[in-house]
Amino acid sequence: MHKKKADRWRLKRLVITSPHDTIVSKWLHFGQEILRKHVIKRPKRLLIFINPISGSKSGVRKFRKCVEPVFRMANIETVVVRTKHKNHCRDILKNQNLSLYDGICLVGGDGLYSEAIHGLLPDSSLPISIIPCGSTNAVACSICGPKVDAISAALQVVRGCQISLDVSNIYAEDRLIAHHTCMLSVGYFGDLLARAEPWRRILGKRRYDAAGFRTLLSMRSTRVRITYKKIPDVVDSVCHENCLRCSREDDNSSLEERRIERNVAVFSIFTISCRCPMSTTGGSPYSHLGDGCAVILIVNECSRFQFLRFLIALAKDSTNALKLPYVESFRTTDVKVEVLAASMDTPNWNCDGEVVRERSLHVKMERKAINVFANGVEKVEKSNKKCCSLCTSRADDDF
Repeated sequence: MHKKKADRWRLKRLVITSPHDTIVSKWLHFGQEILRKHVIKRPKRLLIFINPISGSKSGVRKFRKCVEPVFRMANIETVVVRTKHKNHCRDILKNQNLSLYDGICLVGGDGLYSEAIHGLLPDSSLPISIIPCGSTNAVACSICGPKVDAISAALQVVRGCQISLDVSNIYAEDRLIAHHTCMLSVGYFGDLLARAEPWRRILGKRRYDAAGFRTLLSMRSTRVRITYKKIPDVVDSVCHENCLRCSREDDNSSLEERRIERNVAVFSIFTISCRCPMSTTGGSPYSHLGDGCAVILIVNECSRFQFLRFLIALAKDSTNALKLPYVESFRTTDVKVEVLAASMDTPNWNCDGEVVRERSLHVKMERKAINVFANGVEKVEKSNKKCCSLCTSRADDDF
């Protein structure tokens, strides 16, 4: 295999010809032995879930065309299940004998990944592969890069590379109600999701654009009380493959507890960066995959124009969104959030694309709870290419 461009890998064919079959057989055996020795974690048997209606309903077609041929060439045995209803994947994983498999492959979007997490935790250590076929593919883009496609994700499985991801556990009245792996948000993004869900069948992916516009017009502030353990500020860094911060063991057991109460347009908790094609740096560009910390993003009460400016910056380069004077961001391992009664009757939380209606939530981070077939986002070096011949000639002058 070879790298075609950023985040994308392709198969490379090596043709060996010889008039003697025995020589070709020896070369084939030699190559297979090298792979067995160096690709230690390549799975031999995968349980595959396909969501046939995810995204643009392309899951089955992408699996047959892009993923299945790759697994067949790598001699990976597959057991394929097409999901038929919500939480089908979760229910199977809770009752299946998973010792028969070396990993799980998910052909779908973030919703299918969330189902798998709820089916696996807290016991299984089986690695997961995410083949991006959803509307946003935030998980796949955050662990493999915003331009990852189905073939590239399948080749990560064949390579056998693995990393571990953090998971947030969500409690309501000391009762575990959910895990979240991307974003938990109240305010604009929670109201947007609640408004978009009834339009799923009519508008498909476009429901988020329509709901976003309607929510912006009727935007309301949310009064929240936040109690959290703040981690000391560190130099902002983007999580890449072989990340030093994710490999470092930090002691966050004796952190100072703080409390704030205010009106906000958005309160969000990010477990990963949530990169996607619409926001290549993600909603939280400095979130790390396995450092055991969540990133809190607060957009304080502001005008519609100011909030629109925030949304535009979020789409273009979210690092600029964090520089706006009414936006705050900090890291934590433990946070309690209460939506105060005076602000709204039924707060809408956006929990990884699912609506949760609770007034008070307690979120605790669980470090490196899930293993995935990935290598992390590749670090792209900045190009020194000149924009024109004039710049080149000036750069080459000897002063």
